[in-house]
Amino acid sequence: MTSERRPEVHDLKSDPIPFEDAWSGSKKAEVRVNDRNFQVRDWLFVREFREGRVQDREFMASITHIQSGYGLPENLVVLSFQIHEWYVEGQCVTDEQAPVADAYALDIGP
Repeated sequence: MTSERRPEVHDLKSDPIPFEDAWSGSKKAEVRVNDRNFQVRDWLFVREFREGRVQDREFMASITHIQSGYGLPENLVVLSFQIHEWYVEGQCVTDEQAPVADAYALDIGP
């Protein structure tokens, strides 16, 4: 009898610009150090992190593909993901509400 590994949830922080790109749907992959044994079907709980603090937006995504090798350093992987749930101030919002960037304007300009 073989036991299949159960999907894990990985709690990650993201800087504001890449977080915004993922939140809006334009970013679908992330380069990460593979220090957590990421696997396809694992979950990513990603929190916006700015100025040393977790912010009010986060999302839950599933890993759909993992790329390693092909010129990447041995400890790096590219995680392709699909967002399933968006959260603002701890409340789940629909996918139609979540990507509205101007409602959550970032103060990250020059």
